[in-house]
Amino acid sequence: MSIAITITSRYSVGPDLLQMGAEEGDGPEPRISVRSRGQNGNFDSGDCAMVVDVTGPAGFNERTRDNACTSSKAVLPKLTVPGKYTITATVIAPGEAPKTQTHDFQLIAHGA
Repeated sequence: MSIAITITSRYSVGPDLLQMGAEEGDGPEPRISVRSRGQNGNFDSGDCAMVVDVTGPAGFNERTRDNACTSSKAVLPKLTVPGKYTITATVIAPGEAPKTQTHDFQLIAHGA
């Protein structure tokens, strides 16, 4: 099984690089996409167990769970603290061993 994680936001300024908004407290609400594939192709959407953890500066720690094998949603609240964030996605699919993938992205101050 393979897992691909991508981050999108209107605040993107480069690959895996997001920028704070111009106003105080204005930050991105990133969309995390997790796509899993088995040896024989994509799994059916509701066949998996997926856990997505996001950690970051100042004790940031968010967890979501889903029964989808592939998911694209805004699972994070507005991010307001610059620094490095880590996404860890674990997918358990029928007949497959659990698979975990991590992906980092950086949030920088506006104008940095």
